[in-house]
Amino acid sequence: WNACSTAVRTRTTRKGRQIRQNGCQSGAVISSEFDETRFWTFAKQMTCAQGEPVIAMFIDSEIKRHMCEWVKKQGEDITSPSSCAFKTLRAFKHEGGHHNHVHVRLRCPGNRRCQNAEVSLGKGTGC
Repeated sequence: WNACSTAVRTRTTRKGRQIRQNGCQSGAVISSEFDETRFWTFAKQMTCAQGEPVIAMFIDSEIKRHMCEWVKKQGEDITSPSSCAFKTLRAFKHEGGHHNHVHVRLRCPGNRRCQNAEVSLGKGTGC
């Protein structure tokens, strides 16, 4: 899916390299073909599953903005840190180039020998 009209953006990496990426245009209108209900159901089921396995879900910032507004209109509780909606919106992290797909970073299960690379998500939902 492509949730929005795209634009080429340039960003600078930590090492000072310039990278060109496609992403939603600032203030983009989200496509009517983007199925908010299905995406929200998927995101909540992943984020709020037993053991809260999701560390972060990487999406374009305009899609997050759109989903924040959509979730508010659905009347879900986004103010209580213990609510599933709050946890899900908090897990949405902007990453350029994620206007047509999402990456999900999961926790390592149990005591396996792997690292749970945390992602700075802030204290609120970011909405």
